[in-house]
Amino acid sequence: MKQLIEVCEIHAGYSFRGKVEHVENGELAVVQMKDLEQDYTKIGDNLTYVAADGIKEKYFLTKGDILLAAKGANNKAVLFDLDVNPVVASSVFFVLRVDKSKLDPAYLFWFINHSDTQNKIKANLAGTYTLNLSRKAVEEIQIPLPDLNRQKQIAHLAELQQKEYWLSRQLMDKKETLINTLLINSIN
Repeated sequence: MKQLIEVCEIHAGYSFRGKVEHVENGELAVVQMKDLEQDYTKIGDNLTYVAADGIKEKYFLTKGDILLAAKGANNKAVLFDLDVNPVVASSVFFVLRVDKSKLDPAYLFWFINHSDTQNKIKANLAGTYTLNLSRKAVEEIQIPLPDLNRQKQIAHLAELQQKEYWLSRQLMDKKETLINTLLINSIN
């Protein structure tokens, strides 16, 4: 077992001075909570673009970074895997940049979103109106580290399980729509 701080660089997302507003011809994409889909585990396609003026490169996301919501009750991990550059995460997220010689990003994504880890995260939330997850609590998350090959196998199986889950949900939604349409049509 290792603490996350031993296998990840952890920092807060970029703190904008005001509301993040779309700028025509903006060259920097911003990931915000509103951009998350599939139960807060996937980044959608409609990112807001802003001017990159004064934003240091250290805030730019790279493929394999993990975003972890630091505020609110939905503290799921998101694996950054978009082919968009440059991109920053807003300050509502912690950015976890893994040491890829020790930890597979997809394995960390799976591990943080696992119900046991989510329960431990929930136990560390503080605040009355807005729940907050402290950096210290993130740094101290204990993660088992099997060899990288085993991590990749676990992550791949978890990814297949998630794909099956979302396809099943889409199928159920389409089936419900079809049945409701047939029922409505039968009384008209």
